[in-house]
Amino acid sequence: MKKYTGNVPEGFELAFELREMYGSEWSAYTKETDPNGRYLSIKIIANTPVEYKANYWFAWDRKGRKIITNSRDAMVMKANKPALYKFVRINLENNF
Repeated sequence: MKKYTGNVPEGFELAFELREMYGSEWSAYTKETDPNGRYLSIKIIANTPVEYKANYWFAWDRKGRKIITNSRDAMVMKANKPALYKFVRINLENNF
C-alpha cells in the first residue's frame, strides 16, 4: 500500500507534537483564521510516511470546546484513526 507524509502548512504555527501512533509521530499546527476568534484552524500531519492519509484539516470551536465534526477530515480521522482523534481532542481541550 502506498504511504504518505504530511505537509507543513504555510502560515501556521506548531501547536504541539503528538506521540507515535499508526506508525508515525504527528504534529498539530494552528492558525487564527476567524476574525471573531471563536474558531481556530487546525492541521494535523504525519511526520513520517503512513498508510492512507497523512494530513487532516478541521476547525476547533473555542467556545463549544469541541472539534467541528462536520469537517470531512475530522470524521475520517475519527473513523480511521480513533486514538489519534482522541489524543488531538484532549490536547486541544487542554491548550485552547
